[in-house]
Amino acid sequence: MPRSKSDPVTTGRALLGVGSLLILMAGVLLLVLRIAQQNYMMALGVVWVANG
Repeated sequence: MPRSKSDPVTTGRALLGVGSLLILMAGVLLLVLRIAQQNYMMALGVVWVANG
């Protein structure tokens, strides 16, 4: 019995879904890091003003 190959359209869609998910996760990670960096800079500013 010949084995049926997976449909290339289905494989392409699956790869597209995985790729878009990875891009979305990278975007969320960058957004969280940017917010954390802003909070860190604000905290440093508060400490600098309090010590000054």
